[in-house]
Amino acid sequence: MSDLIGELTLKIGVERKVLEGAMAMFPQLNDAGAKAACGAAMAESRRNLVFLEDQLKEALAQAGINEADASNAPQLPLASGSILDRLSHSDLPIAAEPPTTSSQQTPARTDSFDHVRFDKQLTLDKVKYRLTEISHRLATEQRVKEGAKNMLNARRNLTTTSTSRGSIDNNSITEELKIKMEESNRKVAVLEKAKLRYAHLAPSSSSSSLDGSVDSVSAEDSITLERKQRRSGRLRIKIIRATNLSFRLATQYETTAHIFVDSNSKLATKPSVQGTYNDILDTHVDRAQEVEINIYSHPGGTLLGLVWFKLADLEQDIAKRYPNGLPASVDDAEDTWLDLEPTGHLLLRITFEVTEHSTIQPNNYSNQHRPSLVAITDNSAAASSTPQKVRRNKAVQKAFPKNGHLFYPIYSLFNQCAVCNESGTKWYQCAACNYTCHDHCYSNVITKCITPSDTSSNSGQLLKYNIPHRWVPKTVLNSWCAHCGSMMGPTSRTEQCVDCGKCAHVGCAPMVPNFCNLTPEMAKLLVAAFEEAEKREQAEEMKEAEVAEVLRREKTLLARRSVNAPPAVAEITKDVEEIVLLGEREFEVDADAPPVPALPPSTASSSAGQAFLDAERKAKIDKERLELIQKRKEERDRQKAELERLRKLQEEEDRREAERLHAIELEKLRELQEQQRLQQQQQAEKLRQLKLKQQQQATPPGSPKAIKLEDFNCIAVLGRGAFGKVMLVEDRRTRNLHAMKALKKKDLIESGDIDGVKLEKSVFQRVSEAQHPFLVNMYSCFQSASRLYFVMEYVCGGDLMSAFHRKEFTYEQSRFYACEVLLAIEFLHQNDIVYRDLKLENILMCPDGHIKVCDYGICKQNMPYGAQTRTFCGTPNYMAPEVLQHANYTRIVDWWSFGVIVYIMHYRSFPFKGDEAREVLKSIMANRIKYPPLDSEAVSLLQGLLNKYPKSRLGGGRLGSEEIKQHPYFDGIDWNAMMQKKVTPPWKPTLKNERDVSNFEEEFTGEKPVLTVMHGKLSPTEQVLFDNFEFISELAMAAAATGATMARR
Repeated sequence: MSDLIGELTLKIGVERKVLEGAMAMFPQLNDAGAKAACGAAMAESRRNLVFLEDQLKEALAQAGINEADASNAPQLPLASGSILDRLSHSDLPIAAEPPTTSSQQTPARTDSFDHVRFDKQLTLDKVKYRLTEISHRLATEQRVKEGAKNMLNARRNLTTTSTSRGSIDNNSITEELKIKMEESNRKVAVLEKAKLRYAHLAPSSSSSSLDGSVDSVSAEDSITLERKQRRSGRLRIKIIRATNLSFRLATQYETTAHIFVDSNSKLATKPSVQGTYNDILDTHVDRAQEVEINIYSHPGGTLLGLVWFKLADLEQDIAKRYPNGLPASVDDAEDTWLDLEPTGHLLLRITFEVTEHSTIQPNNYSNQHRPSLVAITDNSAAASSTPQKVRRNKAVQKAFPKNGHLFYPIYSLFNQCAVCNESGTKWYQCAACNYTCHDHCYSNVITKCITPSDTSSNSGQLLKYNIPHRWVPKTVLNSWCAHCGSMMGPTSRTEQCVDCGKCAHVGCAPMVPNFCNLTPEMAKLLVAAFEEAEKREQAEEMKEAEVAEVLRREKTLLARRSVNAPPAVAEITKDVEEIVLLGEREFEVDADAPPVPALPPSTASSSAGQAFLDAERKAKIDKERLELIQKRKEERDRQKAELERLRKLQEEEDRREAERLHAIELEKLRELQEQQRLQQQQQAEKLRQLKLKQQQQATPPGSPKAIKLEDFNCIAVLGRGAFGKVMLVEDRRTRNLHAMKALKKKDLIESGDIDGVKLEKSVFQRVSEAQHPFLVNMYSCFQSASRLYFVMEYVCGGDLMSAFHRKEFTYEQSRFYACEVLLAIEFLHQNDIVYRDLKLENILMCPDGHIKVCDYGICKQNMPYGAQTRTFCGTPNYMAPEVLQHANYTRIVDWWSFGVIVYIMHYRSFPFKGDEAREVLKSIMANRIKYPPLDSEAVSLLQGLLNKYPKSRLGGGRLGSEEIKQHPYFDGIDWNAMMQKKVTPPWKPTLKNERDVSNFEEEFTGEKPVLTVMHGKLSPTEQVLFDNFEFISELAMAAAATGATMARR
């Protein structure tokens, strides 16, 4: 304790001398910038003094020493009237400085976010927290710096004969590595200064213990901590100004603020001389962990200060500050001052609306805990689920299940693939165990997902290959973890296999499967063998399902035939059976009848002749009786023979009828398949001719005829998604109204969803070519330097969810919408497209009362009957159980979603409760669906569509939608008239004019219809990824040529 008191006394003396010198210098300064910097240094010293003096008082109290006897040194006056108190409040954020509190008072509970705020009192907890965070960040940046240097040297020494495209990619990665190394150099310098800043305030014992715990915490707890701290939601930040930065640089140059979310740049403010920005970031983050804000000089890019915080900490702070809900605009949020490292302060306003926490609970998706599709018995544990109110739900982030892993795309320069052991930039990382591989190596993963709690048995492998690694502690200069793929340096706690040389974190080593010395080439061969076996198994299952389907359909048809029109053979058989039964009853009565009573005894006067006559009569009666029994027995045998003959005749007739019906069914199926094949060929030929025509008429981007953003007037915002927004726009050439979807290229690259956008364009082309009445068509698509644009037809009635909340649907209205949605999904399936996100929000209301299905963002092509996929996507309340279980699934998942929509329209609630995928799956598997009183045909339809077993689900056979159309629920529907929109809609939305957007969410329509300015440019290599994106439909070309207003449905 005496050492601590002496240390604090010494630090107080040093801090007082610094403050005294600054106070003496302040009157002699004439430059306003120099005065501001000096005032900031004085405020910092005063804050440090208050903290150190409070710590000294606490130490003296614990030691039982009188404060007056502790030191005879004169106290520097800090009372009112000193030069510090006379400083202008406009020069530094004195108003935000917290009032001083006595160390004897119980401090208020603080959250982690409070430790990065300047307007919170400096405490020992804050000093320790900041010192720990800075030490972690410094160690990470040093590893990144060293790794970038080593990778850069390795690429310089490479001598390859790669293609020109490969050379471009390698040069791009090299440039990115150089930029990353320069950035790490800047951060290391800044963080070292920040570490000295807090090391001066922390007791020496605390500082040393914190430094020693850095590696152990990051190695063992990083996976669990990272998973728990990830959040998704809407993040809004308004950067107002930065003050008290480094005087030498901040006064010579302009400054700019940059916001990063998980190292991905989201906003760069305009340069400002005064450090005042007033720029707003409004973005949706998906499973993000950390926000970092950097202040740079401009030009030059020198890092002046930075601050970072966890989104999980921000969530707690927001909940504490706004208990009654978030403000409508970020401008209405409270001012927040943050501490910049190593010096300076940042004023901002911030809100964060959380939509979901970490979506993956590893124990719930491991093989031991995954629910199975088992029958639910009728007992108390399987009670009906409570109806859940229908409200909007966002789709989950697209994920890729494989062997229990749930992979999400990430972008990083410093990883190594756990499959092929090569570097790269685009990765898939498991949300549960952090297993990392290339996006193109994902299909070759042969390890199961095992979480740290399951690592004792090392059960995460699928092969019989079982040679365990022999791990030993090892200090390596630079290597990559064999599991998570991240880079490890000398400060990491590392283990290395003495046999194969692989390295892994101490926390990751138990999760590495027993594949010692298994080469990537051998692993590929094993994967191919697995896939071949899986294909054979799937083919056998499909064959069994088809046989079961044919038998079930034949049985149903025969049952209907026997009930509706029983044949003559059946009538004869019934009569014969009645005769036989009657004969058997008579025969049984005669056989069991009591014997004929004996003649009364003769009298004394009877003679011997009379006795003889009686005996002869008895013999005759017995003989007649035996003859009658024999005759009836023969009659019974004859009747049984006749019955057997008739039964065989009926069986033969049934067999022939079944064969005839089966032949008719097969003929219908062949005709349907032939029609589909011809239709696909015709559509493919039309698409080929259309592409050829477009190539002939194509003009390069930038030419006068090319479509560009300036050709449209933005009127209103209609919606917002993960990668951009949808706006109502007017074509300046034709005066037509369209819906325009704008997607940010940088977000698409970082999320690895470029292929998804190309697929969406392909689906749009297929739909637009057919001009389907119940699917949204596309007019054109084009691109700018920073965004992609889809120009679609504008459906002004809002979505079906809004209409659902405005009025209650009648039975006929629900059936009408179900028919049109059915026809839309039927078209997609006929073109081998699975929709995968069918929900009320994706069904739009036309002004004439019809509907259109929109948003093809997560569709998948090349999905004919029986084809399977495993991508985890959709909206939890509408997802089929096989998707929720991360199992293989086919296009019949759309019929489950269709059943959910029909259920909602009839019952005004979801059939299963839960918001997240895990909750919905648990509800589906544990509960029976509750069907309140409704038409029996509607209940029968829902029971068929919401069948937990895909093979038995209605619409799951080869006939698909035809099987659903034939259900009694749709009796009386003229499908041709429905397709031609000749059926009068039961309701039409109310519209004031064609620009009325009142049917859309006010949350979006209230926004300004402008696109956020994008700072920074994509590299040429990145721009190549979006080549050949432009497309103009025939409809758009005709409209542009004639200037005619197109009819909007």
